[in-house]
Amino acid sequence: PESLHVEYKEIFQNEFIPKYLKTMAAFSNNDGGKLIFGVSDSPRNIKGVLGNFITDAELNDKCSKYFEPEMNFQIDETEISKTKIYCITVSPARSKPIICKKNATLSKGGKDKTLIEEGAIYYRYSAKSDKIKFIELQKILQEITHNNIQQISENLQIMQSVGLN
Repeated sequence: PESLHVEYKEIFQNEFIPKYLKTMAAFSNNDGGKLIFGVSDSPRNIKGVLGNFITDAELNDKCSKYFEPEMNFQIDETEISKTKIYCITVSPARSKPIICKKNATLSKGGKDKTLIEEGAIYYRYSAKSDKIKFIELQKILQEITHNNIQQISENLQIMQSVGLN
């Protein structure tokens, strides 16, 4: 089933790329995960992806357009019974948090639906990608502070062993 580290999409549609990026950012701000295309959600059936799938370069351009800092991912294609499915594996971010830098909306039936919001930080909860909550943001900020203090401590140790000159 969908979980903290896995999300399924039955089809791939270009107009929903910002929504896919939201999930990627949420995975990246947590422990990483896999976004699998060509598999229906309920019941779980392999449907396959018809047509061309987005390339690494195209997806990287979209990531750069809507989010920063950089997200690390890999696209894999698998063929099962002559049916292609695609998996985007997202690594945890080296530099958290990944932040949305541009709004994206989808116009349908004369109404605009917001897919992602500028300034939002998305995080993966159970089987859902949502805006980050205070506790998870606090954890990320504490991790940044801890890493900075550790770097300063290591630099001071080097300076002490080598000397100021």
